[in-house]
Amino acid sequence: MKKSEILQKVLEIVSECTEITEEQILSDCRQADVVDARCMTVYWLRQTGITARNIMQWFAFKSHSSVCYHTAQYSARIKTDNYFRSIALFIGEQIIKSGVKR
Repeated sequence: MKKSEILQKVLEIVSECTEITEEQILSDCRQADVVDARCMTVYWLRQTGITARNIMQWFAFKSHSSVCYHTAQYSARIKTDNYFRSIALFIGEQIIKSGVKR
């Protein structure tokens, strides 16, 4: 699967599960639910093998440290927020079922 296809599929799944549009996820909006969806998208893109550099370009992040930050936030939130955890794990299951692989 091409990188752009992986991005599109992960975005589609996260958008569907969170009810946040793909445009909002890719935007710089700081609403909590949008940031959560962006965080999940970045995390699952990294899990599929997409590089921080590619993610940085797609999301127009200023540096790769933004990718690292979102990944760290995912790890922290999944431990402390039950609602976040349930959605994030469901998204993971959907990504695995869809066969997204690099």
